[in-house]
Amino acid sequence: MTVPANGLERRTERELGSLQRRDAYRASLVIASLVLVAELAFTAIDLSWSAPALLVSLRLAHAFLALGLLIALVLLRKQFRWGHGDLVLVIVGLPFLPIFWIAELAVAALGEPWAPFVGAKLTAVALAMLTPARLWLGALFVALYVGEALAIWTVEEFARHAALLATGEPWVTVSFGVLALVMLGYRARTRRTEQEFIRTRVQAESLEALARIFLAVRDRANTPLQTLEVGVALLEKRHPDAAPIAARMERALSRLRSLSGTLSRHRPIDWEPGAQPPDLDALLDALEARRENRANGARGPGVH
Repeated sequence: MTVPANGLERRTERELGSLQRRDAYRASLVIASLVLVAELAFTAIDLSWSAPALLVSLRLAHAFLALGLLIALVLLRKQFRWGHGDLVLVIVGLPFLPIFWIAELAVAALGEPWAPFVGAKLTAVALAMLTPARLWLGALFVALYVGEALAIWTVEEFARHAALLATGEPWVTVSFGVLALVMLGYRARTRRTEQEFIRTRVQAESLEALARIFLAVRDRANTPLQTLEVGVALLEKRHPDAAPIAARMERALSRLRSLSGTLSRHRPIDWEPGAQPPDLDALLDALEARRENRANGARGPGVH
């Protein structure tokens, strides 16, 4: 039994697109919310030790950017598309680069022991779990943050700070970056598994619906087939001179019986013996209603 490839592929693409949009939208909301909360929290921490005004201003600007993005995501929910997740990541991810650099220099200038590259490590792990759309873009940002940490360590000569010798840096940050990349790779594998599962489920549902139609066609054809068989038998008995016609009718009936036998072999997966046979008209009406609903959904495929 086969299902028309074009229809099956279109349905599969709709299912996958809906899943991707929903996941990307939710991840975008979480990312924007986390950036807003994190920047406000770090701003409060920075103010507690009289951080440079530039750093505080950049954090506040980043927080307001995340707030505006969050509001836009809520208001434009129906217009959200999977690729918009990449835009969200770029908008909230790029400002971290100057903020991290300035923050490290400001803390280093205090001359007190500190844990370097906290922002880079936390952001790398967050991206591993929450990259909304294209995972390679999340991997690129992880590489940028870790690369920036290495650049700061080298250019600003952090190795000369005795307080940092026991922190294991910059290799701890590199380890966080590697961990984040491994997690992104695992997410890519999980996505492929989900997509394959959806393809299998869509095909199974389509095959089951087709099997129900086959069974309904067979049940509806049984009575006329039996009537024709009786008619041919009577024709042969009462009108022997019509034997050639009866032979042609018998050959046609043989083909119909073969078709009925073929249809009988394809039963729905959950068909139970003794259950009422499906109604063909009801099945066709249900399929038509489903097709119209999907057509309407295709005209307005917002996030659900």
